[in-house]
Amino acid sequence: MDDNFNLDDLEPSLREAFLSGAVDGALQLGLDDADSVGGINEAASQYASTRAALSIKDISDTTEETIQRILAEAFQDPESTIESITEDIDASGIFSPGRAAMIARTEVARAQMQGTMNTWAQLGVEQVNVLLSEDNPCDICEEIADDGPYDLTDPVILSFPFHPNCQCTLVVVTS
Repeated sequence: MDDNFNLDDLEPSLREAFLSGAVDGALQLGLDDADSVGGINEAASQYASTRAALSIKDISDTTEETIQRILAEAFQDPESTIESITEDIDASGIFSPGRAAMIARTEVARAQMQGTMNTWAQLGVEQVNVLLSEDNPCDICEEIADDGPYDLTDPVILSFPFHPNCQCTLVVVTS
C-alpha cells in the first residue's frame, strides 16, 4: 500500500473514519488528560492575551487590548463558545456584528492552533501539513498546502490562519 495519499481523495465516510482515527491517536498520546488539554488551553489563553488581534488592521491599542482580554478570558472559561465570544466582542461596541463574528472565528482559530503547536513541539513534532477545508478552499490556502510539508517553526505556519475566516487546519506529518 502506498503510504503517501491525499486525504482529500477519500470518500467523505472514509475521511471521517480517518480523522476519527487521528483523534484516537492524539488521545493515545495523552492529549485527553486534564493537564494536556489544560496546557493547550493555557497556551492558547496566553497567546490570546499577548498576541491576539495583532493581525486586525486599523485598530487602536485599546481595541487590541480589549480583544486580547476577551479571548484570554474565553480560553479560561470552559463554557465559552464562538457565539459567546462573538457576543462579547459585539457588546464592546467596537465592531459591527459581522466583523465581531469574523474576528472571533479567526482569532480563536489562531490562538487554538498556537496552543496546539506548542503542545506538538513539546511532543517532538517537527513537521505539519495544511489540511484544506472541504468547503471550497481559497487559492491562498491551496498554494500553501501544495508547498507542504512545513517545519513547525516555519513563518508560513506560524501565520496560521492564513486569512480571515480560514477554515483549513494543520495536521502532523507522521513520516
